[in-house]
Amino acid sequence: MAISVNGTATYARFDLLKMQVMDFFRKAANPSTSDQSSVSKGLDEKYIEKITVSGLNSSGQKCAELRMCIDWRLHSVSVQAGGGRIQAPSYWTGGFNPSIDDAIGFFQKVCANEGLTRKWLVYYSSKSDGSRINSELGLVPSSEAPWVAGPVGGKVRFDPLTEITLESLVDSTIADKKYR
Repeated sequence: MAISVNGTATYARFDLLKMQVMDFFRKAANPSTSDQSSVSKGLDEKYIEKITVSGLNSSGQKCAELRMCIDWRLHSVSVQAGGGRIQAPSYWTGGFNPSIDDAIGFFQKVCANEGLTRKWLVYYSSKSDGSRINSELGLVPSSEAPWVAGPVGGKVRFDPLTEITLESLVDSTIADKKYR
């Protein structure tokens, strides 16, 4: 006789959000321990609104990118509306959305097949003092690389964490290639 158990876990909304973002950052960017600590602190302080991991060609142009965006206003509204605790859907393994691994797997294939190097950036609110935050987090300013031609791709929401989106983009010059 087989016994099947379906369960869901309940998390503090912020903790579940941070788990998704840090999982994405670790797997996609392969950052140092120090950089992980800096980004973790930036999330705790709600400084970071977007993290991008780009695949750059030998000319320093973007050919692929993953973007994880956090809408802190929507997060705050969701918590105030009674969403301080939240259940991870049963298909999320250990509280992690499988869409993250799918997007990262695709990104890594594109980077490997195209010979791309990875670069990550964090973005703060336009109302923030980026110099002060960089100093506090120990991060160094960097510029965004241009696209070869222009991005195409799609966006995924993280229901029930509607305040997070993950965008997977490739340059239009390689969009028709198959990566399996």
